[in-house]
Amino acid sequence: MRVNEVSAECVFCGAKSFSVVIIKHIVGHLIHPDQALHELGRVLVPGGTLILSTPNLSSLLRPLNGGRWIASQDPTYLSLKPPDEWLDPVDRAAEVQVRRVISDGFWDAPYLPFVAAVMQKLFFGSLGGVHASGGWVLLPLR
Repeated sequence: MRVNEVSAECVFCGAKSFSVVIIKHIVGHLIHPDQALHELGRVLVPGGTLILSTPNLSSLLRPLNGGRWIASQDPTYLSLKPPDEWLDPVDRAAEVQVRRVISDGFWDAPYLPFVAAVMQKLFFGSLGGVHASGGWVLLPLR
């Protein structure tokens, strides 16, 4: 297995070079995220896997956190979009077929003022852990 660490906005690799590309909690911090996603789509082989994670502007529980939402508090987030808008540049870049879009859990707890924060982190965060460890999709987005 070969592992490469490269700039997401300018991948110096030939087209269709990678079967798996992982970009977790990076894309929202980039100055040119659409350019980066286009590049990632370009270097994926047909049928390859893109694992992308970023705060979800369409999260069901985001309104409960309001101004306390993680991405609202972090000034380094430059781009926040709903999931479909993140995928558009990848879809345009190459023969990419989106197989599934999921949530990795509601990890930005607490949401409910009357429930202890630690209990909420265990409950809401475990949904993503169950998905990652067992491959079960508990929170499908599409």
